[in-house]
Amino acid sequence: MCSRLLSVLLLALVLLPVAGRGMPVGAQSPAGSPPGITGQAIRSGLFDAQAALLAGNPAQAAQGVAEAQAAADQLLPLFTADPAVAPAIEADLAAAHTAVTANDAEGLAIASGQVWATLMRGAYAETLAAVEAGDAKAAASWLLLRDFRLTTRFDRPNADATVAVRQLAEGTATPEQVAATVEADLLDTYQARLEALLNEVATGTPGELSPTQAQAVGLVSGFWPLLAPALEAQQGADARAQADAAFANWQQAVQSGTATAFAPLQADATTIVQSFRAAPLSEADKARRAGQLLRYLSLIPMEYGRGVKDGQVLLDLEVQEAIAFLDGARASFSDLRLPLQQINPQETAAVDATLTHLDQALLGTSKRTAIADPSVIAADADDAAKRLNAILPKAWLQASGDSDFDIVNQLLDQVVAAAAAGEYQQAESARIEAYAIFETGPEKRLLAFTPDAALKVERLF
Repeated sequence: MCSRLLSVLLLALVLLPVAGRGMPVGAQSPAGSPPGITGQAIRSGLFDAQAALLAGNPAQAAQGVAEAQAAADQLLPLFTADPAVAPAIEADLAAAHTAVTANDAEGLAIASGQVWATLMRGAYAETLAAVEAGDAKAAASWLLLRDFRLTTRFDRPNADATVAVRQLAEGTATPEQVAATVEADLLDTYQARLEALLNEVATGTPGELSPTQAQAVGLVSGFWPLLAPALEAQQGADARAQADAAFANWQQAVQSGTATAFAPLQADATTIVQSFRAAPLSEADKARRAGQLLRYLSLIPMEYGRGVKDGQVLLDLEVQEAIAFLDGARASFSDLRLPLQQINPQETAAVDATLTHLDQALLGTSKRTAIADPSVIAADADDAAKRLNAILPKAWLQASGDSDFDIVNQLLDQVVAAAAAGEYQQAESARIEAYAIFETGPEKRLLAFTPDAALKVERLF
């Protein structure tokens, strides 16, 4: 179930001891630690500083910043592919020091976010430089210094870049092919992270941000310069200049606590991020996402209806399952939003609004503030599915069957995990769902091409 993530971990263990032989692209720090380890030391020092300052210990906070600076002194000279990275991190660390001196927890959180995002930007450039030079070990070393999309059990970490670098080491892929894969993986990750961070800040009030929201502000300002070149390539220099100004104004409004200006600027920044895809999806990926989106929508009311009866939550676990499927649906929709907007912007906006309404209804039930009737959840899910079926290209719908295998596999993971935990009712529920999806989708195709295999799988279910 976690083969991709396992590949990442195994590659890390294999490459950490030998990383750093490609010195032309700075694979190893002077102290001998790979960039991933040194980068985490910077992050750890700043995290300790934040915790200390919130606990009222400015001396310990200053020590944390000093430790982050010491680790940065080892790593910054290695950032050669993008000359702007090292000065930016130095400036952000100086801002962190100033924030500690001023006992400014919010300012420290913002600076910490900026440092980490800028490290990601630098590691991205170094990884690509190493790949282009054909140095797989250096690329793998730098690739350990990266971030991942926020994931659920229905949306797992992408290991495409790791696998591609391993292929470079084995000589089964060219530097050009690997560079394209690494670029697509990382840009997709950071764009998804950027949109999630904007949503995180949107729930806060400027001037009264939580530490997590304040750090999200810093992360946004650090991730945007990484993605901006893709926007410029697709929409031109003028669009890039306007977007840069919008993000700068957004950050200023947040940091200055200007609540009146925040909402429209927040909307502008979110619209910009949703107006392009830094790493465009292939047609096969679009079809897979479309299949996942429609399947998740069909499972939401099924789970919710099992957990809620007559205005009462009988099985909270089923409500949480419905929320998990909605999270999966929203992630798939987010990936498809741009091409769907190009097909039919009005219907795409209507689907977005319906998913938001579903999210609010499920959250209200989860918190017991308002128990939504199962018929309302079913109507919303059905409405979104009907609108999507009307605008999704036929080619996506015809080719989307592979997503059924993804979801069956995920549900079988649930069967194993639930049985191991002694939750046999939940295991049986997941088994039935997996079988229903198999029976209505993959089994029909298997019967046409390999009926023996179809019957064998059915017996196993």
